[in-house]
Amino acid sequence: MAAFVSDLNLEKSATWYQDFISMLPLGVFRETLQGRIVFCNDAMAEIFGFASFKDLIDCSITSLYNRPEDRKSYVEAVIKNGRVVELPLLFRRRNGSSIWCSVTARATLDKNDQVVHLDGVLRDITKEMKEREDRPGCTSMDRPMTDFAVCLDPEG
Repeated sequence: MAAFVSDLNLEKSATWYQDFISMLPLGVFRETLQGRIVFCNDAMAEIFGFASFKDLIDCSITSLYNRPEDRKSYVEAVIKNGRVVELPLLFRRRNGSSIWCSVTARATLDKNDQVVHLDGVLRDITKEMKEREDRPGCTSMDRPMTDFAVCLDPEG
């Protein structure tokens, strides 16, 4: 009897978590280093213009990057730091249109501390990026400098 109750609670809990993940307004995913999607929810599929996770899971995530070098940089950053937080990346929807997504992901390690998966969430930030570009004035604040020079005068 106790095993039956435990199995019933376990099944109920698993269903609750599955429903919870499915209803999140964020894309939730697990991918391999090679770009194969192991798991994703329907919200992620919708972000990229697919009908359901079943359609997206057959697609390689690498094909959805607008710039292939972004994929490489993202994976390298996760491996080096163990995670990335709110990393803006330019993707492409199923219909070919561009979409900006904010990606938060972490490396999942095996028993030998080797990265086997990248687990994370992503959200569509296309509107936010468009508003940032369209904002009048303060453009120098929106586009931070990448170079910095200091001139030192020995006389102060």
